[in-house]
Amino acid sequence: MAKRIISDRQEIASREYDRQFVDGVKLQDLDVGFIQTIADQYLRGLSVERYLQQIGLADYTPGGLRIRMAAVLLFGNAIHRFHPRCQVRILKIAGTELKSGEHYNVKTDEVVQSNIFSLLVEVWERLRPYLAYKTTFGPDARFEQKFLYPEFACREAIVNAVAHRDYTISNGIDIFIFDNRIEMKSPGALLSTVSLEELKRLEGAHESRNSLIAKVLRENKFMRELGEGLKRIFEVMRENELDAPELSTDGNSFSITLPNKSIFSSQEEEWLLMFQQFALSPLQKKIIVLGMNDAEISPKDIYKAMNSDNRNVYDKEVTGLRKKNLLVEIRTNPAATSIARRDKIPKNQVPRFKVRIPGVPGPAQIKRSTSGTRPVSKPQSDDRTVYVSNLPYNVQRAQVQELLQEYGQIERIDIPIDHYTGLARGFGFVVFDSVESASQAVSQCVNRRISGRPVFIKAYVPPVTADSGLTKR
Repeated sequence: MAKRIISDRQEIASREYDRQFVDGVKLQDLDVGFIQTIADQYLRGLSVERYLQQIGLADYTPGGLRIRMAAVLLFGNAIHRFHPRCQVRILKIAGTELKSGEHYNVKTDEVVQSNIFSLLVEVWERLRPYLAYKTTFGPDARFEQKFLYPEFACREAIVNAVAHRDYTISNGIDIFIFDNRIEMKSPGALLSTVSLEELKRLEGAHESRNSLIAKVLRENKFMRELGEGLKRIFEVMRENELDAPELSTDGNSFSITLPNKSIFSSQEEEWLLMFQQFALSPLQKKIIVLGMNDAEISPKDIYKAMNSDNRNVYDKEVTGLRKKNLLVEIRTNPAATSIARRDKIPKNQVPRFKVRIPGVPGPAQIKRSTSGTRPVSKPQSDDRTVYVSNLPYNVQRAQVQELLQEYGQIERIDIPIDHYTGLARGFGFVVFDSVESASQAVSQCVNRRISGRPVFIKAYVPPVTADSGLTKR
């Protein structure tokens, strides 16, 4: 009971903190030049004094202008005179856990202390170089540099931490940069009117303890409407194909963690590399991943992968893939209906599609089944031939020769060329002098690259045509 009373009193004090007047503060204690700049944006010709009164940061009394703590925190010069921990500490950690003693693994430790407006700008400038880059192989066959973390998500998390922290606590904000994540920890527990579960559900339930500070930051486009910033952070992480942020509180602080782990496994990322020329949307990539290992895909699988039950979204993404000839129908609608009735299952659980690897003879060239049965092909395979995919568009036969010659004598290398561009189409066929050599290449040539691009080897199966002997069972 006593603990609850103390907690309630702390919350009341924190809610009132930015609205209280600060005795002895003069206008010259604030960054007057900066205030005039934003006052002119608010209303051209408005004086600093009038602007502060207009937005509730000061009151004019017979004794002169009385300035609230929010104005001091937002615009104060020599901020340490008024608040000892209006600051952000940035620690770069070697590894994934913070250690102590002789194993202390902090590589850099920087402290930025200033008023809120300056703090937001300077912290971002200090943090940005730590947002490590990763090198990826782009669709134009060139290496690209990308942020491990979306810049917007990081900036928004900083703004939220600075705007909503508890300034009655004499601690600063800590940012820990680990090898696999960034953690931002701000002083103060969540307000009693907001639960952690509500925030995780992104229901927009939010309330700032520092109402004046939040108001000024919103009006000056530094932050979004309450609750919207957090939702946008989650959206941006998802759009960048990263794991969702983690939210936590220990009763004395609130933390948001941004992981740099992709939602796709390394194997899935390698698979997606074969489709990068098509500029797939994030949802289309999730659908394409379903088709690994020649898997058949049902509409239910697609809805689940997209984490949506919106039919319009489904139609948009599926239609886009079908137009690109990447998602191929293997069962017609009537066939799916027949199977659903026979097996007494919902129709959307019946597999309808397969993914076609670019350049690989696949389900697009197999006659669709119009019954509830699966087509069975009898290809006449040349077991001495292997199919090589994900080749650079400027690949040379000599590079393929060098990659595969260790597995046996090569009789022929065919690399189809695009008629319009004059470049390789990204795949090729290699004929060995023996079945054993081809088999060895398929089983042993893994994790190999040409010009930095991962290359995939599989046994070649000629396309099945209408007269190849399709049978029903």
